[in-house]
Formats: sequence, structure tokens, C-alpha cells
Amino acid sequence: MSRIIELVAEPRTESGTSSARAVRLSNKIPAVIYGLKKENESFSVSYNDVIRALSKPGFLTHLFDLKISGKTQKAIVKDMQFHPVTDQPIHIDFQRVDNKTPIAMSVPVKLINHEKSPGVKRGGKLNVVMHRLNVICKADNIPEYIFVDIGHLSGGERVSLNQVVMPEGVELGVNSQPTVCTLIKGRGAKDAEESEESAATTEEA
Repeated sequence: MSRIIELVAEPRTESGTSSARAVRLSNKIPAVIYGLKKENESFSVSYNDVIRALSKPGFLTHLFDLKISGKTQKAIVKDMQFHPVTDQPIHIDFQRVDNKTPIAMSVPVKLINHEKSPGVKRGGKLNVVMHRLNVICKADNIPEYIFVDIGHLSGGERVSLNQVVMPEGVELGVNSQPTVCTLIKGRGAKDAEESEESAATTEEA
């Protein structure tokens, strides 16, 4: 389960471009929260608090406790806008969540057991096709990563979606590709194969 980040928010009564600009000039980021059949709420959060949270892995898979007007609302980040030049965050969309309703999440993939892979040992090159996987789970089951075991891979093999072991309480959602990663044969693998063929030919002779 991902950790929970607490953010103190200030309600916003005004909207529009000029209002959002004024919020940013005060070192805050305009934001909105919606979902669970409740009204949308506009607010702002500290720029520095968001930057600190962004500096840690898994920002988009963390749960947030948003304290707005003295009330705490549990939420996830649904969308985040960045400035096209400075790459600084300029707006955040939060979605309310509870522990009853399944939600769709995009979770980063983390490959494990490189050192056990015969193909990697022979110099094979990993090609990661999907860096994130779409999953469905409840808020208290959001994983920080989906771990993909590549310890069995030899050169020319792949890990497909149906081979990925999902954490308990997490289901695979709809993904655009059937392949998570492939292992391309390296020169070492080719040399090893040629050596084996050569040895076999010598023994037959």
C-alpha cells in the first residue's frame, strides 16, 4: 500500500485565469477536488509542500489527506498540469476516494531479479515496453509499484501481461499493449551459442 501524504489546503471562492495567477504569485498551486457524487471544491495548496511530495517516488500513486476548512478528505491525484517552459506544477485535479469504491490507477512497473536472468548475464538488452500498468483496486490497496520478475528470461523472450503477478486486492485494468518487456539477445548470448555448437560439432567428429 502507498503511503498517505497530508496537505493543508485553503478554500478558493474565485475562479478564472487572473485568480489562478494570483494564487501562483503567492507561492501556492490552484487545485480542485471532485468525485463521490459531491460538489466540486476549489482550493490551493502550498507550492513547497507539493514540490517536496513530488521529489519522492510514486507521487501519482499516493493517497492524500486534504485538510480543507477543517475537514479531511481522502483523495488521489487524477491530473496535474505543468508549465510548458519552466516545468513547474501549475494546477492539480484531485479525485475523492473511499475504501469501498474501486478506482482506476496507473502504477509504475519495477523490474526485479536482473541478476538471475540468463539472458541478462549473457549481455542481453532489456526493452521496457510498458513503464506503467493500469490497475483497478480500492484506495487502501493502491500499490506503489507493480513488480515484474525477469529472473527467468533468456535472450529473445518477453514478459506478457498475463505473466505479471498482481498484489493482493489489485486487478489488472485495460492496457494498450500485451507485452511488458522483452529481452533482446546480446553478443554474449550469440557467442555462447556458437561455442556450444562448435563444441557439439567437435564431439561428433
